[in-house]
Amino acid sequence: MDLYDILNGSMSLAVMIISVIIGLSIIFNFFNYRKRIFIYWGVAYIGFYSPWWSSALSFLMTLITGTPLTLFSYIAIGTLSIPLFMTFYLIGFTEMMFQKFRKYLLIFYGIVFVIAESFIVYNLFVDPQYLGIFTGLFDINFSPFLLIYLLFINFSITITGLIFARASLSSKDPLVKFKGKVLIIAFITYPICGVIDGGVELNHVSLVIIRIVLIIGAFFLYLGFFTPKFIANRIKPNN
Repeated sequence: MDLYDILNGSMSLAVMIISVIIGLSIIFNFFNYRKRIFIYWGVAYIGFYSPWWSSALSFLMTLITGTPLTLFSYIAIGTLSIPLFMTFYLIGFTEMMFQKFRKYLLIFYGIVFVIAESFIVYNLFVDPQYLGIFTGLFDINFSPFLLIYLLFINFSITITGLIFARASLSSKDPLVKFKGKVLIIAFITYPICGVIDGGVELNHVSLVIIRIVLIIGAFFLYLGFFTPKFIANRIKPNN
């Protein structure tokens, strides 16, 4: 491994670990409040960062065994969980707004998932290179189909997230407004980092900057939905 591989792998691992820790902390709130929304958002939160799982796990495999993930495993880990976390995300989103459209959204995305995932699974077993090729030890260049699919998921999260955040800005409650502003930053940061990270050739410096911004965006996403009490009390003293 050269320095770039170490930076790439270690920062992907940091993104994965942070997302899992925060996602699980959201899920565990279910046991305190007995509201399923915490499970929906917790699973979705972890899944948001699944595009970085493959790089992170390949880095770990290399450290432990000296061998990175195969192309089959790399693509499977980064794509096959998408229907699960997106379903949880859509249920969580429609739990808060547009509830009457939940059925139609789930049917639409269900059709997309069946088509896309069937194509992915078929090609994984026939020839994974139809889906992507390695461009580095922990980097992959996705095929046009897979790139479009991932961008579709990326911007689906962004658009629905911004709709939700924008609705929060109209509230008279200062805490709700704060959450809306933070969520806008998070949902804008997420696609920008994703597109640059996955579609632009980065150097050592730009890679570190993009991953740091991505991690900051991850914390902002958490703050927007589950603002800690010590922050909430500063924004809304009587909270």
